[in-house]
Amino acid sequence: MNIRKFNSSNGTVETFKTINQDFNWDYKDAAGNAKHYDYKNLTPLKLAYNPARNKLYLVAKISSKTFIYDITGSVSVAAYDLDHEESRFVDFIAFSDAESVMALQAVMNSMSMKAS
Repeated sequence: MNIRKFNSSNGTVETFKTINQDFNWDYKDAAGNAKHYDYKNLTPLKLAYNPARNKLYLVAKISSKTFIYDITGSVSVAAYDLDHEESRFVDFIAFSDAESVMALQAVMNSMSMKAS
């Protein structure tokens, strides 16, 4: 699966990122329990651009959990929501300042996303 972009200089569509093992993520809770989130189970939901930081984010779900990846350079998890049994529908992404990522649901309730 690829994330594509339009190159206005030559009118072509190019691959920006390939969803691959770079999107894998391992989480260990306070009790030391580990959980692996594999890119093979990733479903992209939304792209968002933060002009204050010149960064591109991908909202995705893996194994019914919601993640926000920073995909500007190398892939990293910017925020995640592991507290809900089902992935959350994200209507849009807001950036309250240059350091924050906030995902908002269609009903306008803020998700309790944890920055990583």
